Amino acid sequence: ALFRNRAITDPYEPGSTFKLFTMAAALDQGLVTPGTSWYDNGQLDFGEWTIRNWDNSSNGTQSVQDILTKSLNTGAAWLSDLCGPQIFYDYVARFGFGTATSSGLSGEVDGTVRSPFNDPVNWAEVDMATNSFGQGISATPLQVAMALAAIANGGTLMKPQFVKEVVGPLGTETRAPEAVRQVMSPETSRTLLDMMGVVADNTSKSLLDVQGYRIGGKSGTANIGDPNGGYKPDTYISSYAGIAPLDNPEIAVLIKVDEPKDVPWGTVVAAPAFDAIAEKILAYLKVPPTEPVAVRNLDETDEG
Repeated sequence: ALFRNRAITDPYEPGSTFKLFTMAAALDQGLVTPGTSWYDNGQLDFGEWTIRNWDNSSNGTQSVQDILTKSLNTGAAWLSDLCGPQIFYDYVARFGFGTATSSGLSGEVDGTVRSPFNDPVNWAEVDMATNSFGQGISATPLQVAMALAAIANGGTLMKPQFVKEVVGPLGTETRAPEAVRQVMSPETSRTLLDMMGVVADNTSKSLLDVQGYRIGGKSGTANIGDPNGGYKPDTYISSYAGIAPLDNPEIAVLIKVDEPKDVPWGTVVAAPAFDAIAEKILAYLKVPPTEPVAVRNLDETDEG
């Protein structure tokens, strides 16, 4: 356990961060826009299975933007149904899920995607519904980070690069960035970034406030699978997938916290970590602020 590279060896169920990729498929196919209306009655039934929202809410008429802003499971399932299995799982594969990233790092795993095309006997319609909000599907943190970076990168999925150049006695070998594929159009990428910005703007400033920059993001809270089947009781993975600055992205960051204490919600647990890390990275990279930064004026009563 001490020597395992968990970013590539430990797949997990991404939870609601995966709604970004479901949304990308529906937007890119022209099936919806952020303002498209749909009706949330609080549940969707698939035979003996029922999909509900994380808070058991029933929200009535909603926009597609609300699916991300309110993190509605029913909305994600509705989007996947609009896409249908062929389109939905095609985009899942385009984003790189189900296949190792070819990072060159030892021990990398593929993750698991069950579809009607690779497992027609065991796949059921409810699987696509749960996959749409990141359950019943597993990925490595690196795969999720790569897919997130594709949103930031105009829709282009890049091969992960860990070495810029190799210097040796025979000279210097430079490693150039390598594109894997165009996942979605640049226009879809821009639309999704703007939607992520709305999500971040609706997050409490006490949890997420990257000073000087507008950011976009999506939280996730996922159950942890039990090796004996089903899920472990009261155990979760909290995560936050964020991009900054929103208008001209420089960084894509995935925060993943295993089995947090007290509260499980990704917004509460992982978003503040993204906030702190993003501020430091942007400063280190000397990315100029895009928004005014609040500065406290010192007066005579202040010390230091």
